[in-house]
Amino acid sequence: MFRYTALVIPFVLSSCGIIDDINDALELEDRAQELEEIVDKADEVQEVLDGGEVDNIAVLTEETVDLRTGTTTYEGFAGWSIPDGSDDIVLTADAEIEANFDDDTVTTEFTRWLGARIDSGGSATGGFGDYDATGDVAFTNGTFNTNGGDFSFVGDVEGELEWRGDDYGIDGTVEGSIALVDGVENIAAGAESDTVYTINGEEVEGAEFGFGGEVVE
Repeated sequence: MFRYTALVIPFVLSSCGIIDDINDALELEDRAQELEEIVDKADEVQEVLDGGEVDNIAVLTEETVDLRTGTTTYEGFAGWSIPDGSDDIVLTADAEIEANFDDDTVTTEFTRWLGARIDSGGSATGGFGDYDATGDVAFTNGTFNTNGGDFSFVGDVEGELEWRGDDYGIDGTVEGSIALVDGVENIAAGAESDTVYTINGEEVEGAEFGFGGEVVE
């Protein structure tokens, strides 16, 4: 089972007044608007994967995937939420995701990580002038899962980001799927329960990571 909660992060940032002070605010607001739509549909996708039925969601089956060839590209976002006391550290990046139906693989490229501290009321704290995060997080070994039924893929996630003097680490596994949402093909994935998250080398509980996007026409 995979979760999409982390993908809401850029929308949270867009609702904070401080974003108006960022030079590229329009870019981030566009990102947030698109991501909000992905998040709104995520719970419905999960319901279908859990055996339910939703009128506007159709998860690809392995039989459908077997008939496809070539590579399909999706564009969206990666999101990461790490609890820190009563606040959450949120880190996001642009994501380009490719599903290769010839090699049965999924690859990603995450670029331009941004960070913010969000308090329990949903507001960013401490200003936003140093929003850029440095480092790298990579999704690797993404392969199609062929256990029968609905299509899914699995892979590994590992990396470390530095933001405002602290190091945020992740090491674990990811599961995802591809679905038609209102007729538009989407891909989404989230970290599994065995994933380990750290702040300055110390393990933390309750963090979430995920990525998703829509097909590039």
